[in-house]
Amino acid sequence: MKSKTKKFLLLILLICLIPACGGSEGDSMAAPASNSTYDAFSNPEKVNITGYIGDAMEPFISRDGNFLFFNDRGTGRDIYYATFGTETNFLYVGPVAGVNTPAVDGVPTMDSSNTFFYVSTGNYIPPYNTIYTGTWNGAGTVAGSAEVPGLSMAALGFINFDVDVSPDGSTMYFNDGDFTGGGSVPGAADIVIAVDSGGGFIRDPNSAVIMANVN
Repeated sequence: MKSKTKKFLLLILLICLIPACGGSEGDSMAAPASNSTYDAFSNPEKVNITGYIGDAMEPFISRDGNFLFFNDRGTGRDIYYATFGTETNFLYVGPVAGVNTPAVDGVPTMDSSNTFFYVSTGNYIPPYNTIYTGTWNGAGTVAGSAEVPGLSMAALGFINFDVDVSPDGSTMYFNDGDFTGGGSVPGAADIVIAVDSGGGFIRDPNSAVIMANVN
């Protein structure tokens, strides 16, 4: 029994020593640790919206820097805008005309050609499109607001949200959100890429592969 016990203890010791030795060798060959601090953006400053009282959510600044778009907080969310004053101060104007409904409207974004996009549940009926587009006229109105077809999952309880568009208007990013559980927070959500086909936006066939390490 003593011989078996001794062999067992030696085996345990050997098992413990192997990772220790391996770790030492690995450390000597490993590349130097990189700086884990992301400092591309530094010294953040608060941006004020003079004249606006309330929560400003999902902010977006137009590509020319002249306008700040945002939505408020609440069940009847609407989209508002402010004009540039300084880098840390915008001047509140009011609601954006042509986009707001009694339902939830928000997440404004826009390309360099003033093509405006946003999310709305104001007409949540089959095929359940929730991404809308129109043209920002530079004076408080989005003209020709209409659904962006072909992007929804066409299933009750699923909502596309958090839309964004590239500056050149060729690529769109949004979420497929599963709200079938009935809550205000999705049970699951995946980021999707869509591209302008020339006849409208379609889901990029490579979207799932591109976003595989994210979703």
